[in-house]
Amino acid sequence: MEHPFCISRSSPEQSTRLTRLPFEHDIGEDWLQNVLDAAPDILPISVIDDRVQGGLVSLGREIGTPAGSIDNLFLSTDGYLVVVDTKLWRNPDARRSVIAQILDYAAHVRQWDYTQIEKLWKKRHNGVSLWAGIAPEDPEQDWVDRVTRNLSEGRMALLIVGDGIRSRSRELAEIVSGRPDFPFRLALAEMRMYSLDSERLIVVPDVLLKTVEVERAIVRVTFSGAVQPAVQVEVPKEPRKPGKATLSLSAEAFMRELSAKGPDGVIAAETVETLLQVIDQANLQIDWGTGGFMIRTPDPVRPGALLSLATVSRLGAIVYGYGPTLRSQLERSVPSPEIAAKAVDALFEFFRKFGGRVSSGAGLQINISIPTLRGREEQFVGELVKLRDFIARLMIEAEPERNRKDDPDGSEE
Repeated sequence: MEHPFCISRSSPEQSTRLTRLPFEHDIGEDWLQNVLDAAPDILPISVIDDRVQGGLVSLGREIGTPAGSIDNLFLSTDGYLVVVDTKLWRNPDARRSVIAQILDYAAHVRQWDYTQIEKLWKKRHNGVSLWAGIAPEDPEQDWVDRVTRNLSEGRMALLIVGDGIRSRSRELAEIVSGRPDFPFRLALAEMRMYSLDSERLIVVPDVLLKTVEVERAIVRVTFSGAVQPAVQVEVPKEPRKPGKATLSLSAEAFMRELSAKGPDGVIAAETVETLLQVIDQANLQIDWGTGGFMIRTPDPVRPGALLSLATVSRLGAIVYGYGPTLRSQLERSVPSPEIAAKAVDALFEFFRKFGGRVSSGAGLQINISIPTLRGREEQFVGELVKLRDFIARLMIEAEPERNRKDDPDGSEE
């Protein structure tokens, strides 16, 4: 990378070549850790791991593990841990031990549960819960489930961040190839510092190297007796196309999990199967997630946006409506608390028609047991379509009023 220049807009001939600053004295590992802790979005995480689509929040510095202290630990707003080891890369021979070290950190973190992550968060945020502090759109039980699954399955990003990092892909592949059951993403990232003036610095992050998941499988063989069975594993001949990784449950897996819950689970699975067919015919959108699927509809005011009407969850075998999610989606499109309140009231009234019960004292979520919808699937979806149309009318009718407020004179440019 060549040296960057600072150019004047009005006088392009006035250019200043920026000077790269070495990591030493007042700009060292401790300084870099503080910068990352205060401004996590400096890390180019979406380039490193395409599974991580949310922003990062810091869980702290010098997080203790049996393998040593993690320099920086982050959590993405969509539920992935990011482990960072800062390193001033003076000795090229040390690269192997540093990579081995961060893999040890990750192996210990993988044994954590949600409560340990939340404990780190509460320590820094006066006891506020992790879910309330990050405020994801998902209800709390789905959010906890997602973070827990990512932890237990080892889905996390590992970053070695420093200056002048150099390594060869062959060496990196040799080190990580022994962990086929650990779907982490590992990257070496460099932070280039340039002096803009006596006070300000320009930080240029660059991903020098990252692992790419080509093909990974876990084969378990259970046998008894002295004779060991022959095992053959076939993989696709064509390489997997790159794309956003997902942790979604398939419909088949979802039904299987419900059916495993006993007679009521079998009824729930049959009910969901019918619901999926009716929902598809009603032109509602189904979005699969880690705990089930959401039933959504396009926002009639904001192109490309979606409104969440209901969620079908394997946890407790319930269908539920969650007021805060719908409220926040509506207020982004039509900033009217009155419209949002009417829509949320209509959502709860819809669920009450089918025996829905509020699940907490705060009154944020209302649940229906899936088996109770058996034989009423078409009625349920039909009423859901009426709810969709009612909310759409509220939003569309609010648009002219909103435009008048924005342009009280009625003038057009």
